[in-house]
Amino acid sequence: MKQLRQYTVKQLSPGMLQNPKSRELLESLRSKKRLPVRTDWTIEDEAATKLYRSENGKMGVPLQNIIAALIATGQHITYKGKKTISTAKSTIIFDFLEFRTEFCEFNGCDEKGDIPWTPFLQGGVMHQGSSETAVCITRPRIPHWSLTIPVVFDCDREINEKTVDALFEIAGRKIGFSDWRPTKKGRFGRFVIEKVEVLPIEDEKQVIEHITYTAETAPKEMLELAGV
Repeated sequence: MKQLRQYTVKQLSPGMLQNPKSRELLESLRSKKRLPVRTDWTIEDEAATKLYRSENGKMGVPLQNIIAALIATGQHITYKGKKTISTAKSTIIFDFLEFRTEFCEFNGCDEKGDIPWTPFLQGGVMHQGSSETAVCITRPRIPHWSLTIPVVFDCDREINEKTVDALFEIAGRKIGFSDWRPTKKGRFGRFVIEKVEVLPIEDEKQVIEHITYTAETAPKEMLELAGV
């Protein structure tokens, strides 16, 4: 049997710092051409470019960030004795969880697709070879947020419901989302579970077709492979 499990999570103080890689940045990394440094914009304008938005223009968190957090959490959760759900190089998370959305929008977005946020400035150091340069890191800080994460859980695997709940709980405390999260020695992006909604789903029957051939009915390719 399968379940649709919806986890509504909300922030822990001090909120979330976002910093997606824009298409322009990815292209510059691919082509190894540096982007020009802009100096003609405000702090608010710069921070606004670093918000994640869905195709509908609403703020939120991409699924890939959520999956990454759950996979990292799997290294802290054991099953069947001493086995962990994830290791440094692999994971079994996709054996029992399915993800059917690409982006989780924040709950409570206004007509512009926004929830309240403010620019956050932090001093940093940029390393270039042996030299160091002081820089100002600009990020959008989202102090209060919540979002709902839907997953399909296969109850017939080796993982139980409590373990799935633990994945989200520990992800919120130990891992977090986005910049300066706990796994990056920071304090942002942490969350707690606010609500869990469960809907049983009928299994999709996977019928395997078995065909037995004779030398007279088998395809030519199979006969050649069999040496007949």
